[in-house]
Amino acid sequence: MPLTRSKEEVASSTSSVVGGLATATSTTSPKLASSSLVKLGLHSKAAKPFRVMVLGQSGVGKTAMVVRFITKRFIGEYDPNLEKVYSFHTLVDNEFVQFDILDAAGQPNEADCMTLEA
Repeated sequence: MPLTRSKEEVASSTSSVVGGLATATSTTSPKLASSSLVKLGLHSKAAKPFRVMVLGQSGVGKTAMVVRFITKRFIGEYDPNLEKVYSFHTLVDNEFVQFDILDAAGQPNEADCMTLEA
């Protein structure tokens, strides 16, 4: 079952999202990503990509914030050394967009920033 959020919940989480249906998946589970997109009919529509990097000191809650925003769940235990990219698909101004959110592990290095630009 895909993780979904109503347009009110998405709009209250970020000012750039004004309506539509949102779904989120982690890039580490491609099976879930594929099934979620197929169920929503997003697989055939080109989504405009946006790349976002979450920065901050180690242990301040970057991963907790990203996971909470995307899934509306709080997970208290994380691997502090794990760097992960989350893909988040939503509808913004009647256009499908894809957010690739890089959750940096502690202090990002220059190579992380270059990967995000690519």
